[in-house]
Amino acid sequence: MWSMSNIETGSATVKSRFWGIREAKSHLSEVLRRARSGGPQYIGKREPCVLVSAEQWETVSKPAVSLSSWLLDHRPGVALDLPKRGQSSDRPLPFSED
Repeated sequence: MWSMSNIETGSATVKSRFWGIREAKSHLSEVLRRARSGGPQYIGKREPCVLVSAEQWETVSKPAVSLSSWLLDHRPGVALDLPKRGQSSDRPLPFSED
């Protein structure tokens, strides 16, 4: 037994399907094809998992900004004067052979 649902995705409506575990196992090629072209595929009833295409996963899992940038932008009122990378400093390097 399966069902379909429509999911809005900004520009188009895609069809998602809910698969039982046995059914998904026996129709794995179709599940993968639908995930690539038809939107998320839900597998299982009690604790369902979602199968999406790699392209869709990369789109939603990529952070908007890097963690270091976010941390610097959201630091709590502490002024940090960080030197630019690659600038030479006057202090000696502890393990250099100069």
